[in-house]
Amino acid sequence: MRNLLFLICLLTCSVAAQESQLFAPADNRVAVEVELFEFSTLEKQKTAIELAKSLRCPQCQNQNLVESNSPLAKDLRLIVFKMINDGKDEQQVVS
Repeated sequence: MRNLLFLICLLTCSVAAQESQLFAPADNRVAVEVELFEFSTLEKQKTAIELAKSLRCPQCQNQNLVESNSPLAKDLRLIVFKMINDGKDEQQVVS
């Protein structure tokens, strides 16, 4: 019984250690790239920002991708910006 309890504790610690690496913070490069992103046209910029405002951050409560400063939101915002700038429409970005 004691060995079983030890094994359960060991497994729990192992899973917790693995989860901490799954959500590594975004490095400063991503934050700078998001802030300094240059769109090819003003229309694409407006479309991308409106789309990012309509998408919710999966990490933050009641914040969209533009409002949130979480590393995950910055990563997703950059993906949205790049896809819109590459000519994708809103439906293609969301799916």
